Amino acid sequence: MSHTEKVYVEDDSDEVPLFAKHNYLMYALDIQTIKGIINNALMQKNDCTHSDLLEAFLYYYDNDAFIVINKHHK
Repeated sequence: MSHTEKVYVEDDSDEVPLFAKHNYLMYALDIQTIKGIINNALMQKNDCTHSDLLEAFLYYYDNDAFIVINKHHK
């Protein structure tokens, strides 16, 4: 099953960016949280792939908590 996700990051202003409006994107997480997700993943696994980072982002989005990579990767 092919699946495409769009992620767009911009400043933390309250206004929805035009790019997001025109492409039917929704607000997900603020930039500070996204930076925290990336930093947390890289502290646990310094050679994170884009797939690892996406998994960490989705885990945070679904659970409101940082992923623990050792428990989720074999």
